[in-house]
Amino acid sequence: MNKVIDIGQYIAVAVNWLTDHLEPFFNLIKNTVNASIIGLEWVLTTIPFLLSSHYLQH
Repeated sequence: MNKVIDIGQYIAVAVNWLTDHLEPFFNLIKNTVNASIIGLEWVLTTIPFLLSSHYLQH
């Protein structure tokens, strides 16, 4: 008596609904993470320049 529930179709419907209705929220998360990564990249690439310019002056 094996009953198999095709849960894949329900998950697909749920994901499609979330994508359609919560797109602004997902975009907010994406943009926040992207801005954080860009800021961190700027900090990590600026530090060596600041250190080298500081030590070149002495």
